[in-house]
Amino acid sequence: MGYKRFTLLDNNMAGNIPYLETLLKKIIPLKMSWAGQCTINIARHKNILKLLAKSGCKLLSVGIEGINQEGLDEFNKSWVKTADTAALLKNIRKAGIVIFASFLIGTDHDTEETIRKTSRFIAKSKIAIPVFNLLTPLPGTYLFKKLKQENRLLHEDFNRYNGFTCVHRPAQMTPATTDAMYWWIYNDTYSITNIL
Repeated sequence: MGYKRFTLLDNNMAGNIPYLETLLKKIIPLKMSWAGQCTINIARHKNILKLLAKSGCKLLSVGIEGINQEGLDEFNKSWVKTADTAALLKNIRKAGIVIFASFLIGTDHDTEETIRKTSRFIAKSKIAIPVFNLLTPLPGTYLFKKLKQENRLLHEDFNRYNGFTCVHRPAQMTPATTDAMYWWIYNDTYSITNIL
């Protein structure tokens, strides 16, 4: 079709490692550049990282969410171990793949200090493209029902449930502080010093 680049739209292309290995071997002869998304656990498979790079994968989107283990456990991501995150990110970088990492701000385990630590972690880990979303309890989810039952929703104006406006009361910060820290971490991680 004449394309030289593509994005593999699969939330976790590493969910089936044998299939991914077969797929990567089929992509290699196409001589294309591409991006994909998966869990950070892909970095535990060094042979797959080599195949990713050989197949033309230039960027991986991974959901790190946070550097606080309690926060990850609360969101059923206990299979991610924050103690391993830095080493796994390094494995991806060493394979020559750029990291696009997403983080969640405004969990009940977040404080101003944990958000500052997150920014330092991003700089130290050399994450090229960090992105941040405010925790947003979408209608119909367990989180929405829980926060509503606890009377912690600020409102139900769903036009403002956009991922960059705090719409609930986090346990350890005010909504205003949560909003301020969301913009602070963007400004800090994308400062000239960090970019350089």
